[in-house]
Amino acid sequence: MGTDLRSWQIAPVLVVAGIGLGLFIAPLSNLVLAGVTGRETGSASGLLSTVQQVGGALGVALIGLLLFGLLSANAGRTATEISAELRAELLAAGVPAGQVDTVVDRFGDCYATRARSSDPSAVPPGCAPEPGPLAGTLGAAAAEATAQDYQYAIERTLLFEVAVFGLATLLVRRLPSAPLPRRPVATPSGVD
Repeated sequence: MGTDLRSWQIAPVLVVAGIGLGLFIAPLSNLVLAGVTGRETGSASGLLSTVQQVGGALGVALIGLLLFGLLSANAGRTATEISAELRAELLAAGVPAGQVDTVVDRFGDCYATRARSSDPSAVPPGCAPEPGPLAGTLGAAAAEATAQDYQYAIERTLLFEVAVFGLATLLVRRLPSAPLPRRPVATPSGVD
């Protein structure tokens, strides 16, 4: 869908994910703490909460690192991919053929430099916007390159997340199973 995606279009997926997490996290906490004796319950609960918070923070940091790393690493390839379209648009706009290659090369260099910058909103030296009619054409090319680059990075990041969830599922199956402690059942005679 590119950059035309609206929040209501992803709401159903987020609702399903929210329901899944709600049905999974609370029972999981109960299941993890079920094998803990009464005296250790406070410590185990605190440890579980801490591990969840640290795991969440590390997960967000890792996914952010991967996403932004892919954005900057792929910027040069993305600029190269749209260069043919940009070249055609510049020729159609009446830019002399001798200048088109220079403008396209400069666009690719500036786009990649800006994407790799620690502040992508800052204009790199020598990359000031073109005055006149080229500004619109180059602006549209930059928007297209950004959309393609972002889509590439998001797709790869989501594939990484799916792989991590798959690996976690396989590893959980390898955990030793321990029987849950038997809880006394009240009977009419009061004996279990």
